[in-house]
Amino acid sequence: MEIHIAIIFLIFGLQKLKAEIINYRLPFVKAAALDGYKAETHQVTTDDGYILTMHRIPSAKNSSKINKYPVFMVPGMTAVSDCFILLGNASIAYTLVENGYDVWLTNPRGNKHSQKHVKYNAMEDKEYWNYTIHEMGHYDIASFVDYIRNVTKKDKISGMGHSQGTTLIFLLLSSRPDYNDKLNIFVALAPSVYLNDSLISVMKIVGKYSNFFDHMIREVLNIHFLPRSLFEGMETVCNSGPAFFSLCRALIAGFCDNLDYGVNLDRIYDFKIFNLAFSHMPSELCIKMVMHYFQMIDSGNFCKFDYGQLQNTQMYGSSTPPRYDIKKITIPVGLIFARHDLLIPLSGVHRISKELKNPIPYEMKNKNYRHVFYLFSKHVKKIYPFLLRILRENTLME
Repeated sequence: MEIHIAIIFLIFGLQKLKAEIINYRLPFVKAAALDGYKAETHQVTTDDGYILTMHRIPSAKNSSKINKYPVFMVPGMTAVSDCFILLGNASIAYTLVENGYDVWLTNPRGNKHSQKHVKYNAMEDKEYWNYTIHEMGHYDIASFVDYIRNVTKKDKISGMGHSQGTTLIFLLLSSRPDYNDKLNIFVALAPSVYLNDSLISVMKIVGKYSNFFDHMIREVLNIHFLPRSLFEGMETVCNSGPAFFSLCRALIAGFCDNLDYGVNLDRIYDFKIFNLAFSHMPSELCIKMVMHYFQMIDSGNFCKFDYGQLQNTQMYGSSTPPRYDIKKITIPVGLIFARHDLLIPLSGVHRISKELKNPIPYEMKNKNYRHVFYLFSKHVKKIYPFLLRILRENTLME
């Protein structure tokens, strides 16, 4: 009798799990609707021709009243806007919406939602992938900010990024200081600028030989991006059985800093985290952009792409790539970081904090809070009081 009851509960649980996974494979607007939110899709074209997508959640659950305070969010490398709602009611995006914010979830060039161009085909033309983090910050984030301000008719909006998303906003505010006048505050989750002291050894090794790898991959092999199709089979493989799952968990956790820790078990079962993650990420990955990061890891500087002395001189007027000056950032910057994040070294965060005019640091000391804590951990709620407080204190409230 007990066995029969257990089987019934197991079947019910698996059906519930399957339904939740399918829900989050839906297009963003439909997935948000299932959670009770009316979402919108917006597109903007950058000055260099990239057509980018944003997803907007303007109102609280089951409400038609547009919230007053716009805030945009920028995902990390290979992530997409969908990642900000995967924890359901515990998600950062929904939490902001329920606290009066008009939330805009952005998708910079290259990710699966933003692969259109006025001239190039992302899947056929290598020219599409000829960009670095400079173009992503200088053009993409600027276009998002200008579009949101125009639609909402607000002089100032707030910004938030995770991992690479923080890099891009730091870059914009440093290279185009006038954008400091367009933002109330910038909140950086896992601030990613100075990564040379990262505890992941392979990053330093690749960084040291980044020019060689860049030449071999882009020039010799003629590979300019890694397609999502390379990863689409991982979901099936990782859930083929305990042995395969354990292997996948070890590989992903090793690279992404304990990806599966603290997953919201009410939303998705721990042993199926990869179904959740792989339904949206990793997205396509631009080789030149990645190599830009490795160059900065090797040099320890926040700077433009290094093309070599001759080409640097032709492009920049100097033999070395110009640095981005974080001291030009005048707005308050919230720095939310984990002490045990293997990707983001504490020394790098402290260096950022010293260079900023108005840093607002928040350190998480729990050894299990790591790099993707903000997207997949049920414990992320612990940062919300601080997050909401600094947003409220630095937003012009009506």
